[in-house]
Amino acid sequence: MQVEEFNKKNYWKKKGIAIIPMKFSVGFAATSFHQAAALVHIYTDGSVLVTHGGNELGQGIHTKMLQVASRELKVPMSYLHICETSTATVPNTIATAASIGADVNGRAVQIEGAFIQGMGLYTTEELQYSPEGVLYSRSSDEYKIPTITDVPEEFNVSLLPSSQTPLTIYSSKGLGESGMFLGSSVFFAIMDAVAAARRERDAAEDFTVKSPATPEQVRMACADRFTEMIPRDDPKTFKPWSIPIV
Repeated sequence: MQVEEFNKKNYWKKKGIAIIPMKFSVGFAATSFHQAAALVHIYTDGSVLVTHGGNELGQGIHTKMLQVASRELKVPMSYLHICETSTATVPNTIATAASIGADVNGRAVQIEGAFIQGMGLYTTEELQYSPEGVLYSRSSDEYKIPTITDVPEEFNVSLLPSSQTPLTIYSSKGLGESGMFLGSSVFFAIMDAVAAARRERDAAEDFTVKSPATPEQVRMACADRFTEMIPRDDPKTFKPWSIPIV
């Protein structure tokens, strides 16, 4: 295996590999929430105005609704227009959440962004509180969210070609929350790399790294002569600058 060969040849740099199988349901427990409505105006000049109950949060739901209307009405996208969400025109709307916004509002859906968000959740986004309960990591200076430079140079995403389902419109799937959890594969790949480093140094196989796996935690988990130089003070002899949130 390429990972094992790399680890044999590199003492200070290790690679890890992980796979996360997952079955992820979408929607709400209360099926009464799986409802929506839309108001579609078709004008004599051929233009169409669509109003629906979903909220645009940057996920492109307005575009998806226009695509659904274009396909169903067989009208070019250039003829379609969206009206901002309002309960004055489409009442009794449900929350745009649980990966069903496009499904219930257009009866439609798209993964990369959710994965990177999950990667940040499991590797860098650490909450730090003072012993008095003051949140230290309350801005992007202290709370490290992923940026474009954290996206892998090679990032392959594929969908099962035979994953057709008649239960959703156009066989759409919830990809936001499920894609975010797949980011945990980065966490477990890091754990695999740490385990390789510990085996090479004859360290105990059992070790603990809590999420998020920050560089500090990963370095200490590797356990070598350098980490042994760091003094371990008795927690009762000092006041910590931050307290861990479990």
